[in-house]
Amino acid sequence: MLRFVKSAVQTSSRLSQVAKLAVPASRNFSIRHRDGWLEVEETGRGTFQNIVSDGRHVTLADEPGNIDGGLDSGMNPYGFLLSGLGACTSMTVRMYARKKDIPLEKVRVLLKHDRIWAKDCNHCQSEKGRVDVIDVDVQLIGEKLTDDDRANLMKIANSCPVHQTLCSETVVKIAEVDDDLEHVLREHKKKAMEP
Repeated sequence: MLRFVKSAVQTSSRLSQVAKLAVPASRNFSIRHRDGWLEVEETGRGTFQNIVSDGRHVTLADEPGNIDGGLDSGMNPYGFLLSGLGACTSMTVRMYARKKDIPLEKVRVLLKHDRIWAKDCNHCQSEKGRVDVIDVDVQLIGEKLTDDDRANLMKIANSCPVHQTLCSETVVKIAEVDDDLEHVLREHKKKAMEP
């Protein structure tokens, strides 16, 4: 365990150093952060390296070094997708345990993404093509956890908000914008207020 923590701290430190190199000190992130937008922009280093910011936190996205142009300086896009689901699962379980006074010491979530043929999937609605499968293994740590505690925590783990988003109908709207982000923000606000 100590080795894992030490490795995580070293990785975090390395990421901070890489992020500092990738983000010029003069970098101003866009106006959109005030309204909950996330910004992703190429850094110009390697082929795929991007800087990701919500206005308060900064990290890097990249592709592995075995992909031509990848620097392996950050998680790939599926890593971000899985980390969002894993973090949400862990936080939702922790919130519930705290609210219900369940003696949960720690939550660990392990995730894996795969694509399989629909015909090989026993519980999929699709019958043709490929389907995305995300395996989520939740480890509930706590010597005083009862079987009922574990069952309730796993029920909650299966209903975190990100899980619900991934399993419900989701609309992704992509639009090209000009350089005037102030104008774009005003337009989004105007549309949000329309009946």
